[in-house]
Amino acid sequence: MIADLLEGETPLPADVLARRVIELRLERDAQALADRYADLLAYDPTQTYKKGQTIAFQGERLATGVVTAVESGLDPAGFCGRSYGKFKRMTVDIDGETATYAAGIAEGVVEPSVSDLLTALPGAETMSLDDIMEVNGAKILASVNEALQSNPTLVRLAGKWFVRDLMQDVTVGHLNLAEAVLDIAEGGPLTTAEILEQIGGLGDSPQELQEFSLNYAMNEDERFDEVGPAGEVLWYLKRQEPAEVREKPALLRYTRIDYNRDLLTADMLALEAEVDDELSPFDTVEDVDEATVRLIYAHRRLGTIPLNSHTRAIFPTARRAPRINVTLVDAHDGGETYSGWVVNDEQYVYGAAEIYRKYHLPLGAQFTVHRSSTPGHIVIAVPTFRPRVEYVSLMSAKDDRLQFDLQTRHIGAKFDEQMILGIDELAPIEALAKSLTQQKKNLSTVLKLVIPALARLSPQGAAHAKTIYSAVNVLRRCPPGVVLATLEANRDFENVADHYWKLSDA
Repeated sequence: MIADLLEGETPLPADVLARRVIELRLERDAQALADRYADLLAYDPTQTYKKGQTIAFQGERLATGVVTAVESGLDPAGFCGRSYGKFKRMTVDIDGETATYAAGIAEGVVEPSVSDLLTALPGAETMSLDDIMEVNGAKILASVNEALQSNPTLVRLAGKWFVRDLMQDVTVGHLNLAEAVLDIAEGGPLTTAEILEQIGGLGDSPQELQEFSLNYAMNEDERFDEVGPAGEVLWYLKRQEPAEVREKPALLRYTRIDYNRDLLTADMLALEAEVDDELSPFDTVEDVDEATVRLIYAHRRLGTIPLNSHTRAIFPTARRAPRINVTLVDAHDGGETYSGWVVNDEQYVYGAAEIYRKYHLPLGAQFTVHRSSTPGHIVIAVPTFRPRVEYVSLMSAKDDRLQFDLQTRHIGAKFDEQMILGIDELAPIEALAKSLTQQKKNLSTVLKLVIPALARLSPQGAAHAKTIYSAVNVLRRCPPGVVLATLEANRDFENVADHYWKLSDA
């Protein structure tokens, strides 16, 4: 494998090296077989042979034998029931058994050549390279990866390997120029080839080796951030990345609460799946073409999109890059684009604030995301219509008390009726949320603030679980499963019916 890397001066991925390993093995085995049967002759009745020669015979199965005697033919008309004219009678030892063959016949059947017979000899490989990779490719690739990773003389970057000592020298001057190029490009993103073109390259070595060497050097320098999806290298200046991308915003941070998931009924689990909060313990749903998002306070306020079980399948991933730069495309408005950032480890995408503001999306608004035909582009489709008057629960706070009032607002986007909320004055709400956090109030205390205030809007004096979840998330980040389990476990709360809850009368 190292010889292949050296010979081409080209970094190669493990799967290419794995195929080369098999190719070399097949070539070696074929040569060994050829050497083993170097003196082998293919049986041809028209030819003559000498005692001691090894001959291959094609029949129902391939056989090889050593000539033990050669005599002039006697009674040609009677040999094997056929008249051959002049011929030689040849005795051959095949695996300890004696057989007799005719040789030196003037006219005979043309037999296969030795090269044809070699493929059927014992030890000959009958599987092609593609067949071997199809059957055992995963196992072979794992072994090759293990061998590569255990070799300290090799370097891996963006899925490719090369010999460390043969990489091109990248100086501080080169890196300073790369920083300047990215600075002019407003931080990026730029491909390695684009940066190399601007800084004048790294000499006369192959382009792929120059890119590999510069990638390695930039990866080791704290000024640069590799922000491309899997299989693509893109560079950005860290200092020009949004603060909300470099560090998870406080509004999105969830302080883990231990709870018993066995308390959740089938209906509760169905509601949890419907909400599809990114903090819920769901695996990624594969083969998704489109995913629906329901906006809660933190994401609406920050302009982020949750990476939940469905949206995770839409947005790109990377092997190592903690942040991926993408382009968010407004499905309406002429396909206007915005810079987006996928932060997979923290389960959110940053960069949708302008779209949210453009369509005046309330809490509880719904929209969809899907891939574009252009790589790295994600389409955001907000179902819009002529604004119409809707009743919205407006959330307000005063003196550490929470209040909800039904008021009319013009809404021009699709929304979840149980999750829609409005806030006219943010400062008092933020102050209440901060106070609850500083006082280390638990979730039950927050629920006792939220549920009675919401219940006043209902003749039944109860609030829907999704409305409770939406309101709780204005005050602190919390997934629906935890909210539902806390309601179910605490006798201070009563399940009225159909996901409606109220404070217990007891």
